[in-house]
Amino acid sequence: MNSDDSDMEDIYEVDLPELLEELPTIGSEQIVNAEKGAASNDEPETLQTDILEAQIQQLNFAEQVMNNDLPTIAIATQSSVVIVAAKMQANCLVVCDSIMRMENISKYIAIAYAGLAGDFRELTKSAVKLYYDNVMKHNAEIRGKQVANDLRKTILKNAQLPKLRPFAIQLLIGNWSNDHGHLHQLDSYGTLKSPNFACIGRNAKEANEYLKKVNLSDTTTVESTILFGIHALTLALETDVVCPFELDVGIIDCKGFRYLSKEVISENLYTLFTLKYPEVVK
Repeated sequence: MNSDDSDMEDIYEVDLPELLEELPTIGSEQIVNAEKGAASNDEPETLQTDILEAQIQQLNFAEQVMNNDLPTIAIATQSSVVIVAAKMQANCLVVCDSIMRMENISKYIAIAYAGLAGDFRELTKSAVKLYYDNVMKHNAEIRGKQVANDLRKTILKNAQLPKLRPFAIQLLIGNWSNDHGHLHQLDSYGTLKSPNFACIGRNAKEANEYLKKVNLSDTTTVESTILFGIHALTLALETDVVCPFELDVGIIDCKGFRYLSKEVISENLYTLFTLKYPEVVK
């Protein structure tokens, strides 16, 4: 029973003669009629139905936002976790370099997203706070899965409570631990997965199908993983021409998290172009 129902119940239990003495201008017949009308009122059930329908609509909206946003790809291998994110902007007033599609919350954990940038900023702040609270309490480094579980609780809270809007976002959480790369995928429904690779955002299906065909278990070098990730992203973008400043490439390995420089991204884009169109290079 919610607080409104408990308040209404308390009113109905008031002694009518005492209420009439305090409020002589209100007739007993009016109060009795009001009590009968409230007892037969189906507003609580209708309200619950409306709330449920509103939550479903909000989740559907969140899914549309996630599926229409720019794609982001992450690949976890024995040697590293590589995250590749597109950051093209239709508005020429927005500088691509000012857009952050991934953030590191510790030396060995980074988060990338597809969806609303505001939701990503809020969840990233929450993840950083949870991370350092745990470090201060237990004096121990936590892993990406624990960060993903903490974020999952926050996302489920927003998705289930009627007064809160569900997060319109999907997250890819990369982590390096135990000499191995680890990847966790989280969406606005609170679904948590631990795949070896994942593409979220626009045209994710095409990129995931390509990565399924590639034998990533044989990928032992960071350089080859970067090429696979960039190629999969171009498939999701449905274009062969991508500028270096329109991509963010992050790497998590034994050295920690770091961004790939624009010069190295440019070299990888040129390598992919020569592999696809060797006759043009000649």
